[in-house]
Formats: sequence, structure tokens, C-alpha cells
Amino acid sequence: MVLEATIICIDNSEHMRNGDFSPSRFEAQQDACNLICGVKTRANAENAVGLVTIAGKSPEVCVSLTQDLGKILGTLHRVQLGGRADVAAAVLVASLALRHRQNKRQEQRIVLFVGSPVSNTDIDLKRLGGQLKKNKIALDIVNFGEGAAEENRPKLESFVSAVNNHENSHIVTLPPGEHMLSQMLNATPIVRGDAAAPAEGGAGVPPGGSALDDFGIDPNVDPELALAMRLSMESAEAERRVRDVGPPQPSASSAPPTVDAMDLDDDPELRAALALSLQTAQADAAPKDAPASPSPAATETPLVEMPDAEDDELAMALALSQQTASKVEEKEEKEEESPGSIDPEFMASVLLSLPGLDPSSPEVQDMLRQMQAEKKKEDKK
Repeated sequence: MVLEATIICIDNSEHMRNGDFSPSRFEAQQDACNLICGVKTRANAENAVGLVTIAGKSPEVCVSLTQDLGKILGTLHRVQLGGRADVAAAVLVASLALRHRQNKRQEQRIVLFVGSPVSNTDIDLKRLGGQLKKNKIALDIVNFGEGAAEENRPKLESFVSAVNNHENSHIVTLPPGEHMLSQMLNATPIVRGDAAAPAEGGAGVPPGGSALDDFGIDPNVDPELALAMRLSMESAEAERRVRDVGPPQPSASSAPPTVDAMDLDDDPELRAALALSLQTAQADAAPKDAPASPSPAATETPLVEMPDAEDDELAMALALSQQTASKVEEKEEKEEESPGSIDPEFMASVLLSLPGLDPSSPEVQDMLRQMQAEKKKEDKK
């Protein structure tokens, strides 16, 4: 692992308000800076990162070399936009900050973000590149933005060529596209080192494709986060399918077998028991408030199966019991039709059963005659 001190120069000029990158050019740059800071600090526990702005009144050191990633990210979100970028002055300030690093064994590197037109001449940049090479400072340039990227490309390429020493400096040109700036930058040598192929054709993505997965995360850098994002996405996709399609319907093979589908023996009692159980299940499943409609089989089949004619006495007893039951049912129906009437004969029998009461008394006889008169009125109605 390389022991390195890195100064990141960010472009905070007015051109960074452009919306060619989502959500804006400056916010896309912030995301890319977060990526580079995280990669540098994770590569070696003794690595240090600093932050320098290249626009405003003059280039300024916002954060000196530190290993506190939270301090860098907090300062990065407080940077104000304004003015024009001065690339040469910002690189000089960054080289002075690297010279004052505490650990002299750290290699020196400047990562320069350029998203606005470069006002410095080609000659000035080449002279500055020679000074950086003499001081053993490597340079990585991220040239991005619509229009400005192609306009700055010749100057910045010659600048990197003047600094380059044994392929320790790189430049990538990243025009707007469907991917985020950090996602395109993650597949370049600036983030991945010599293991990544250099960007070709200004696309900023190697021919083999991006090293990021479908969620914008490098599995080699953070495998646990990549796995968690993949599982979360799969769970969300499964829930969406259930909402759109609905729960899976049971197949015909899983339906419960009917009586006809069962392989029954020639046993009439078993068939009758199964048929009765199915009728009971259908009656339980029917709504309680639905009117009960007797089935044809129930009306045709008698409640009591009549015995053989050989036992005459038993047959007569059964017929008598059925007649008595029919009379009781008719009487109950009449009582339900006229709930307010009382049978005088029944009332007389009740009075006779009461102890200490004389049924032949005038009072009881008057009450019975009155009840009979009321009953006659009810019958006429």
C-alpha cells in the first residue's frame, strides 16, 4: 500500500452552478471528492488528505493535511461558489501545503478538479508542470463539464505530460452522461490506480466497462455495502411484483379432491358418510343471513324411514307420533300468527292445577268467559 499525502483542489467558480451533471456540477464534484477521500484514507492508515479551493478571491487552503475524513467532508459542504478559477495559483498553493507535511516519507500527489474554462496559458502550465516534476509531486486532473471539458483538454493534457514521471500522473475527461460523475471516476486510474485502464476517447470509462455494480458501489472497496444494497433492491423488486401481479394463485393440482375424484370402494355407507360431510361443510360455509332453502333431496327424502309392514304395531306408533308432531307444529304456527291470544282450555287446565284456587268460583268463571269472548273475536279477525 502506497504511503501518500494528497491535496484535492476543487473548482468553486460560478461555472459550477451548471446543471449538466445531476443535481448540479458542484454537487457532483462533492460526491466525487467524497469518493477519492474515502479511497485514499482506506488505502493506508497513515495517508493524509487536504482540501484547496481554486476560485474566489484567491486559492485557499480549506483543510490542511489530515486523516479526519469527517472534517474534510464537513468543510467541503460549506464551500461557497464565486469568482473565476485560477488553476496555476491553486496548484502552487497545493504544492506548498504538501511541502509542510509532517511525515516526509509520504509521497506527494495533487488531484485537480477542473469544471470551468482555464484562463492560464499553455506555456505557464508547462513551466509549472516542470516544477512539480522536480519536486516529485504527482498530478491527477479530472476534466469535466459540457463545453469546458473539450475546451480545456489540450492545455491540461500538455500540463500532465510535463508533470508525468514513470506514469505517476493521469488525466480523465468526463463529459455529461447517464452515469454520475463519481461512478465514471471510480473506473479510472485516479481512483483505482494502475489496476484500471486509462480513460479513452474522453469518456472516462475503460473499455471493459465500469467497475461499479448496478447500484453505483464498488464491491472491491466496500463489499458489505454492495451486498446490502443488492439484497435491499431484490426485496423491493419482489414487493413491487406482488403489488402489480398479486399473490400467486393455487394451481388446479393443489385443489382438494372431491367425492367423485376419490378412489372409493364399493361401500355405500362410506359414500353416504362422505356425501353427508360435504353437505355439512357447504352448510357451514353458507352465509348465516341467507334464507335457508331446502334442497330437492331433503324435501323428497322422509325424515324417518318407515319399517317393514310386518310390524303393524310399530308402524301404527310411528304414524301416530308423526301425526302428533304435525298437530304440535300447526298449533305453534297458529300461536306465532296470533301471539296475543290465549287458549281458554289451556288456561282452565292451568287454573285447575293451581293449589288453593276454586275453578267454580264466579270470579274464575267470569275470567274464562271473557277469555273465550276475546278468542272468538281473534278468530273472526
